[in-house]
Amino acid sequence: MAQRRHDLNFVGLEIREKFVDEAREQFVESPLNEAGNLSYQWCNVIYDGHMQKLLESLRAPVQYALFNFPDPLFKKRHSKRRIFSPTVLDNFLAKAMSLEHDTTPSHTDEQDRLVFYATDIEKTYDDAMAVLDECERFELLPDDCNQHGLWISLLMPGDRETRLIETAHAQQLPAPTIHRFIARLKVD
Repeated sequence: MAQRRHDLNFVGLEIREKFVDEAREQFVESPLNEAGNLSYQWCNVIYDGHMQKLLESLRAPVQYALFNFPDPLFKKRHSKRRIFSPTVLDNFLAKAMSLEHDTTPSHTDEQDRLVFYATDIEKTYDDAMAVLDECERFELLPDDCNQHGLWISLLMPGDRETRLIETAHAQQLPAPTIHRFIARLKVD
């Protein structure tokens, strides 16, 4: 995504340090990051201490948050670890997207703060919609809202989803259905 959108800065958050190190080696410190607009951070945003450190490190409000094919964590006992949760939306994203963290004097708040969510697993999508319904600081945008093609330019299936699509194509099966929505931070 960072290669396609030089006008945006991207920060990847990962809970496993090993994968952060691999991503930094593979992308951040390579010619692929010629624009210098990509970084990866180890962070567990589910826990307040990690959220607070990440919030303090932000120099400007977050414009877009993307949840592209998050780990579904099917087992009920693991569902509390899902990245798309009321805690993350209300306690982290709403704060990260607000202007109280803006240290750039020339910043104007003309653009919406948007959350993009995509998954190929219907149950995960339904659960994410239920989470969004619980969160008072965000509102669901209409299905036809595409933000001038931004959604398409930011949608990036992961390795698992790419394999599913390629397998379906090779076997002449229909591609998996992508369930998605866009939500906006409500302006107070």
